[in-house]
Amino acid sequence: MPMFRGIIRGVGSLWLGALLLLLLLVVMAWATVFESLHGTEQALILFYQAGWFKLLLALIGMNSLAAIAGRFPFTARQGGFVVTHTAIVIVLAGAWITEQVGVNGQVDLAEGQTIGQLTEQDQPVLQIASPDSSYPLEIKLSRRLFNGLRPLENPPIPGPSDDSMQIAVERYLPDSVQVSDVRDDSPVENLAVQVSFSPDGVDDPQWVFANPSSTRPVRFRVISDPEQWERVLAEATTGRAAEAMKLKIEYEGQTYEYALADCLERETTIEGTELTFRVLRYLPHAFVRNRQLENAPDHRDNPAVEVEFTVPQGTWQRTAFARFPELGAMHGTPDQPGPRLTFIAPALGDNPVPIEILQGPQNQWRVHFRTGDGQTAAHELNIGQAVDTPWSHHRFAILKYYDHARIHRSVEPVEPVRQRRQPAVQVRLTADGQSRLVWVQKHVPESVSLQDTIYTISFAHRRIPLGFAVRLDEFRIETYPGSSRPRSYISRITINDPAVGRAVERTVSMNHPVTHGGFTFYQSSYHQRGDRMASVLSVARDPGKPVVFAGYGLMLLGMFWVIVSRMRKTRAKALADPLATTSMEGNQP
Repeated sequence: MPMFRGIIRGVGSLWLGALLLLLLLVVMAWATVFESLHGTEQALILFYQAGWFKLLLALIGMNSLAAIAGRFPFTARQGGFVVTHTAIVIVLAGAWITEQVGVNGQVDLAEGQTIGQLTEQDQPVLQIASPDSSYPLEIKLSRRLFNGLRPLENPPIPGPSDDSMQIAVERYLPDSVQVSDVRDDSPVENLAVQVSFSPDGVDDPQWVFANPSSTRPVRFRVISDPEQWERVLAEATTGRAAEAMKLKIEYEGQTYEYALADCLERETTIEGTELTFRVLRYLPHAFVRNRQLENAPDHRDNPAVEVEFTVPQGTWQRTAFARFPELGAMHGTPDQPGPRLTFIAPALGDNPVPIEILQGPQNQWRVHFRTGDGQTAAHELNIGQAVDTPWSHHRFAILKYYDHARIHRSVEPVEPVRQRRQPAVQVRLTADGQSRLVWVQKHVPESVSLQDTIYTISFAHRRIPLGFAVRLDEFRIETYPGSSRPRSYISRITINDPAVGRAVERTVSMNHPVTHGGFTFYQSSYHQRGDRMASVLSVARDPGKPVVFAGYGLMLLGMFWVIVSRMRKTRAKALADPLATTSMEGNQP
């Protein structure tokens, strides 16, 4: 018994307690500096949620308990000491309750959106969904392992409840970047070319897949019909089929039609008349600015022509818009002398792009260029051979051609870990003897085909039902007077709780949280989502908070008790020894 009491007194030593508190002070200061340099998430992982930090708090709690037990039975003068140390134990107990059963997450709401669940920020999960399942299979992952900052090989995960499927995580990366390459091993035909648009026609290679409706700057189109291929080759510098664009001229009761391509480079005489005409300008994308007709560089589909007509008696100039033929004042009306002009140009069936690669019959290759001012150029192509382009200091070439192309995606680790990191897991999915291995980055679902079933795998945060629905009615930013600097964020929300039976309107703002159903909503941040504002609310359920606050109150009481006890002890000592007091007063100068 004496030895046990000695151990208790040693563990509860005031010197040990002071050392532990000093160590805690140093750690907290270090963590504060670290957080300012590396971000809150890394500070939480390496300090506040680390096992060694929890051990330090546990030692402080053990020291406080031992200090209390070592002074039992208590005397009146030890009351303040006992109450203060009991308060420390209660505060640590409240923090432990919060750690074990508390919830800390957030909801992200756009104006008008309703949501009934929160995202638990520190609880990673793995979800596997298939078309046959109503709800995805969810596997709760270890916070310590899958929130960590160290890469792992074959980290353990709980087995799924579905015996027909086996799931394993083979690697975990704390930070990653997605990389992809194109391989020629697709089970189905899928055409793609690797091209270069660079000063030497070799650098900066990019892959382009066959897609006739693509609106990307480079398009790859396959034409297998020989007649269609010939029509494409007949396209003039206008970028449209030559026979499709026509000039319709009405003169002296007669109507004449001419292909625009036949009139661009020469003067044309209308048969049977003395009237001649020539095309002054063709504008593929015309618009009017400052009462002048210009060609827009942004590919507007508004073709127009300016034509000059000549007879021995004089000349007329006409302008015609293919999209707006009713603008008669600009191209001649029945009330005006001279010819009447109409420009016929069909709408573009496919959006024009700056570079279009064409593959024709018998493996013929061609490239068409279209500049911003409507100028076009065309070249025959051979794989590996660069050609000139209308853009100075740039050449174009096809470097590779695959007929069974497939995009293969993978991830690579990022070191050192960034503040805004992107964790990833390598998941092996096995079912009915088949196995697939796939990398899944956090919040980036991946699909995998297994036994004719498409599975969607997600690495994300766990979602917890609130038990009620929250709708964001309005989000408002208040600024300081005379400036655009935000002063406060305000979210006006409506809570629809079946337990209450009615809708409740509340306002959440900075320093003014809202509590409902055991959850407390705090205004955290905001962002733009499309054309709507979105508010981010932090959500917490902290059953340990009342315990912690009770500990704080008890600690204040204990400290007050200690101060009063010391004051009374000093006064009692002074009253018990009046001679010493008198002697001290007599020695004063």
